[in-house]
Amino acid sequence: MACAIFWIRAVTDLVAVENLRISFPTPGGGRFTAVDGLSFAMGPEKLGIVGESGSGKTLTALTLAGLAPKAAQITADRLEVAGQDLQKLSARDWPKFRGDTVGLVMQDPRSALNPSLPIGRQVEEALRFHHRLSAKERRDRALAALESVGLPNPKALSALYPHQLSGGMGQRVMIAAMLINEPKLLIADEPTSALDEALREQVLELLVGLVESRKMGLILISHDLVQVARHCDRALVMYRGKLVDQGPAAALPTSTNLYTSTLWACRPSATTHGHLLPVLDRAAIEASL
Repeated sequence: MACAIFWIRAVTDLVAVENLRISFPTPGGGRFTAVDGLSFAMGPEKLGIVGESGSGKTLTALTLAGLAPKAAQITADRLEVAGQDLQKLSARDWPKFRGDTVGLVMQDPRSALNPSLPIGRQVEEALRFHHRLSAKERRDRALAALESVGLPNPKALSALYPHQLSGGMGQRVMIAAMLINEPKLLIADEPTSALDEALREQVLELLVGLVESRKMGLILISHDLVQVARHCDRALVMYRGKLVDQGPAAALPTSTNLYTSTLWACRPSATTHGHLLPVLDRAAIEASL
C-alpha cells in the first residue's frame, strides 16, 4: 500500500474532506497544528483511521460530528457529510445533524451514558428529540433497538441504570442509542478499547453487521491495525496530523510505507515473545513526509 495522498471527488460521496486543518493557540502566542491538510472521501463503506495517540484521528472524527474543542480553529476547502456543508451549520443545526445524519459511539459507555437515567429512557432520547411519536411508539422502538444489538430481555434491561451493566452490555446500549434514528454515518472512536479481549471482536462484529445491513457508512477510529485490516474496506494512516498512507485495509500488513510497516511489525504477539520489537525511526519518517 504505497503512500498516495490525493483527492478523489465522487458523485456518491457520503463524506468529503479537502485540505482540513485544525489548530490550537499555544501559550507563547503561536498555533499548534493538530491536523494538517487532510483530504479524503468515502461512500457507504467501512473506513478505518489509524495512528498513534496524538496523530489527529480522534480530532478529525470529533470535527465531523461538530464536537471539536471550542479552542480549535478549523478550516477546510471542503467539509461535507451527506451533502451538508459543516462549515455553514449553526449551533442550532448541530443537534439535529448529530441525530439524523451522524451517530457517535465513544470509547467508554460508562462516561457516555447518563448515570441518573434508566437505559430505556436514554435510548428513547433521540426519538424524543427528532420525531413526534407517542410514548408507546418510542418505548416499542427503543425495545426493538436493544433487541437488535443482541441484548437479552430488553424490557427488563430498559429499567436498569448504567452502573448495573457490564462494559459489553453498556457498549451495546450505546450502539442501539446511536442507530435508533438510522443515521447515514456512524463514527466509532475506539469502541472496544474499554472491553476485555474476549468481548472486543464480538462487539465489533455486531457493529459492522448492523452498519452493513443498514447500508450506512462507518468511520472506525483505532490504534489496532489488525482490527482495521479485518473489518474495514479502506484505511487511512495518520502521523502527527498528516495523512501518510492509505489504501485497502486488507493491505495494511504488506504496506511499504515506513510508518505503517513499523506500526504493524511492533505489535506484541505470541510469535514475538522473547524478542525485541522494532521501534519507530522518527527521523526517517519525518524525512519521508
